[in-house]
Amino acid sequence: SMSTTGHSVHARVFVARAPRRCLALQNRTRTCASSSSFDVRGYRARPAGEDDAGKIASMVLREAMNPLGLKTDRFLVVEDDENSGEIAAFGQLKPWPCLYRQQNAVGAVIRALDLKPDWSGELYEMASIVVAKKHRGKGVGSELVRQLITRQHDIENDNLVLLTLAGTSEFYRQAVSPLGLTFERLEEEDVPRPIKPELFWGKKLARAVANDDLVVLKLGKDKG
Repeated sequence: SMSTTGHSVHARVFVARAPRRCLALQNRTRTCASSSSFDVRGYRARPAGEDDAGKIASMVLREAMNPLGLKTDRFLVVEDDENSGEIAAFGQLKPWPCLYRQQNAVGAVIRALDLKPDWSGELYEMASIVVAKKHRGKGVGSELVRQLITRQHDIENDNLVLLTLAGTSEFYRQAVSPLGLTFERLEEEDVPRPIKPELFWGKKLARAVANDDLVVLKLGKDKG
């Protein structure tokens, strides 16, 4: 799934956490903090619950995004306080398993092929980011991106990569600027191996549907 405009925010972001082994992904699920702080007036953020599953799925399908892997315990939901808690936006962070270290048949095949991970530590994906149309243009998408970044542990050690259209790159740069961060374009040879197939096919789709190029942006400190 890829982002088409700065207001219609759908993207996939990959996070490689350096300090820990990616094997830990097999044994735990990341959940959002319970804080409801959200720096856009009239909105608040909260962890998604099972009751949100249907709404999340329907909004994802409406945006023609990938409907797989929608585990609600990984989602952060933004509610409109001025409209009876209506879901205005959401996004999730899900782990990308390190197949090379899995002690099963799949892991054995990956090791036999010597496909060692070309990233350090754990790999995560920020995905299924959707802002409902009536809530776009209010800063909700930008704040959601910031929330999904700042709620991660040891953010100073994160390597975070975003797959999006070239035309939306500036949106993400502006979204993270208040954090003293920026997004820089990543060369294709530096993209983690698990995302390369999606990048390959996504480029074809982006050119056909949006007449744009699909790029990978890497999060880093803004040195400017």
